[in-house]
Amino acid sequence: MKKILLLFAFVLLSTLSYSQELTYSKNYNGDTVAKDKYGNIVATGSKNYNGDFVWKDKYGNVIKTESRNYNGDKVSKDNYGKI
Repeated sequence: MKKILLLFAFVLLSTLSYSQELTYSKNYNGDTVAKDKYGNIVATGSKNYNGDFVWKDKYGNVIKTESRNYNGDKVSKDNYGKI
């Protein structure tokens, strides 16, 4: 039992130490920019022609698309279009 508790404590501490702190700001185009604690750009979010909010990485690849369905609920899709 003691080993399980120590293992759980180690996993919890290692998870907390590797988590990222993101800050959000706007760039000159009005897009939302997510930066890590060192100032590196993690993702950029903007609206596309349909009005959906699209998150892209620093290379321009789509990470996630957020839109509203016919009920008004927020729907998130990955880069393959899966919900």
